[in-house]
Amino acid sequence: MALALIGAVGIAALAVAESSRQGGLLVSFNGRIEPTALPRLSPAPVRVVLAGSVRGVGGTALPQLRQIVIAINRSGEIDFRGLAVCRHGQIRSAGASTALRVCGRSLVGHGRFVAQVAFPEQPSFRVVGRLHAFNGRYRGRRAILAHVFTRLPTPIAVTVPLTINRRGGGGAYGTTLRSPPLPELFGPNVYATDFRFDLGRRFRARGAPRSYFSAACAAAPGFPGAVFTFARATFRFKDNRTVRQTLTRACRVRGGG
Repeated sequence: MALALIGAVGIAALAVAESSRQGGLLVSFNGRIEPTALPRLSPAPVRVVLAGSVRGVGGTALPQLRQIVIAINRSGEIDFRGLAVCRHGQIRSAGASTALRVCGRSLVGHGRFVAQVAFPEQPSFRVVGRLHAFNGRYRGRRAILAHVFTRLPTPIAVTVPLTINRRGGGGAYGTTLRSPPLPELFGPNVYATDFRFDLGRRFRARGAPRSYFSAACAAAPGFPGAVFTFARATFRFKDNRTVRQTLTRACRVRGGG
């Protein structure tokens, strides 16, 4: 019972966000998989939640976020075989309802995007956008197309392609999601402050059930669970600063077997 209690407390502690401060810049990264009870060897369907934020503190001006790169543990897999593909040009500047109508069959998640807009000699203002994530392609590569739409202060739509790189070999990470330069998409006056992705979809292809994300709990034989490096985020800023955050999470083997 004592060991079980210690394990429960440890898992709860691992669920917190990672934060770091560089001068007046505060960066946070958080995420999880659901469920955390998984087979030891055969990957099972999961949802992947990823979130981040950047803040200027102590009166410091916020530097513009230039790029986000997220690496995910190799025990997690992306499977897009048989899933409809959305093209970047189909939804690049479309409203949310149009994007869903055109590419709804390729929807793999949702979330939100928050930014601060600062034009010269004008008060800055905050913009919150709904985010829909589609299985897609960008410049010939597989990608998650993060379509962001807001109606305030005026209807605006931007699609952020996160290209997917699946690596073989050793190392903790097997899949990397990489954004293009964000100022090229949003312009010089938009400062990204928050993002959240909730990714995961079950579908059927050629009569077989599939899941966009799946994972196993790669615990050593005889152990009921494992602590693992879940994800690493790299935040690159226009002032040449780079901040990396690594999340450690825990899983347990389903059924204890």
